Amino acid sequence: MNLRGLMQLAAPALFALTWGVGQGAREAVAFGLALLALPLVSVVWVVVLERSTTAWRRCPDRAFEEDAVSVQFSVENRSWLPAPCVLIEDHFGPDKLPRKQAVAWPGVASRRAVVASYVGRCLSRRGSHRLGPAHLVLSDPLGLVRRRSRTAEDDSILIYPGLTPLPGLPGDDPSVLHEPGPRVALPGGASLDIQGVREWRPGDPLRYIHWASTARRGVPVIMLRDPRAAADLTLVLDLNGRSLRGMGRGSTLEHALRVTASAAAWVCHRGGRVAVVGQGREPLYVPPGHGEGHLHEVLEALAFVRPDGEELLEPVLERWVPQLPTPSTVVVVMGSQAAFRPTMRDLLGVMVTRGIEVIAVLLDESTFVPLWREQLASAEVGDVEEAETLLAIEQVRVVTLASGE
Repeated sequence: MNLRGLMQLAAPALFALTWGVGQGAREAVAFGLALLALPLVSVVWVVVLERSTTAWRRCPDRAFEEDAVSVQFSVENRSWLPAPCVLIEDHFGPDKLPRKQAVAWPGVASRRAVVASYVGRCLSRRGSHRLGPAHLVLSDPLGLVRRRSRTAEDDSILIYPGLTPLPGLPGDDPSVLHEPGPRVALPGGASLDIQGVREWRPGDPLRYIHWASTARRGVPVIMLRDPRAAADLTLVLDLNGRSLRGMGRGSTLEHALRVTASAAAWVCHRGGRVAVVGQGREPLYVPPGHGEGHLHEVLEALAFVRPDGEELLEPVLERWVPQLPTPSTVVVVMGSQAAFRPTMRDLLGVMVTRGIEVIAVLLDESTFVPLWREQLASAEVGDVEEAETLLAIEQVRVVTLASGE
């Protein structure tokens, strides 16, 4: 009830009644009684609207981190009374300010339906988030009576890891890439679709050399092939809980997941096959596949990943190295300190020897906040430049990411 509005009605109503009775003025008495009856009419009006007005929520069931999502409500008024200025209060879980409002202005006419909407931002971390409960707020035309009732079923929205442009790949948005990619060197035998040759440059693996062209020119020459020829891409994640550094979306895990999701999107949109491997408390494995449906399978798996594994990355690689197809490409996302472990370098070197293109994405751990006592107590084995050098000796391509990159 709007108490202030009722008091403003009561004063002139009582005055009209008192004056009308004293003066015998029937019109004044009727006017006073009409004013006193308005609250009752307002209550009946709102009760009728409450029983005959409904709302249904319509929104995407998945989105990416940082996305702006439009949430719509279809508001239907089945009564013979108009519903003025219908307000819908909702809870949008992924937003930092989850309380949202959608307004049907100026209202919903009798036996009509309208659409009211609001925009929510997916600012929380990946995973499943709740939408609702939603409440419908109805009032009479004078605003004397307001009723708030629950409407629309609770929903959920799945937030995928955010996609980001990857260094060296074309396009600003990895989720929408249609132009052909740059020509890159791939292992001999990866494809018959040879795009050309160029002179060998420092850092190019020797196994890419095209010996016939080298003999003719007298200088080392490597082959350039269509990147889509590398149809098999395996993404390997380190899910060991003791490897985690940083908090929230600034952690090493969240950086690794954004890289993994972006690489998978880039390859899937070019017709390549992608697999994802990791070992947390439960094994993470998305078998090789391609296409939009497979990409959503990868993103959904990444949305629920937790850094709760107890194994180092080496045992995970040992199990998977024999199963990797050749030729193919393997991207290993790991902390920079892992490069100083001899067993890790040996495993990466074995993959290179088998003709597998190995790319190590090193997360510069010196730029992330340490979480565990051993991370605080022990000095770093070496800096990220030394790690890059050690991996380059094994002919592993290296991409380094610092916190925030």
